[in-house]
Amino acid sequence: MLRADRFRVLDVLVLIGLLAATALGWSWPWGVLFICWSVPALRHGETLLLRPLHRAERPVMFWIVTLLWVAFGVLTILADAAPSALDSLYLGPGES
Repeated sequence: MLRADRFRVLDVLVLIGLLAATALGWSWPWGVLFICWSVPALRHGETLLLRPLHRAERPVMFWIVTLLWVAFGVLTILADAAPSALDSLYLGPGES
């Protein structure tokens, strides 16, 4: 099997996995995906928001977006793995 074909198969499997996770109410796979998006951004100096952001051209925006991907990833994983760890970060309406 060609390398490109393996990646296409992997893309489809990940998509199916994300759809299944959503149907099961699991958010942690999305957190893993957010972190996976951050790794190439850090390695290559480019991330995406609505369009590509290059670290060399717009460093502040690049770092804000990349760090948000990491933060969203960690928070999303914690929401499933240790929900009580997030209690101190968010109190719903009327809670103190």
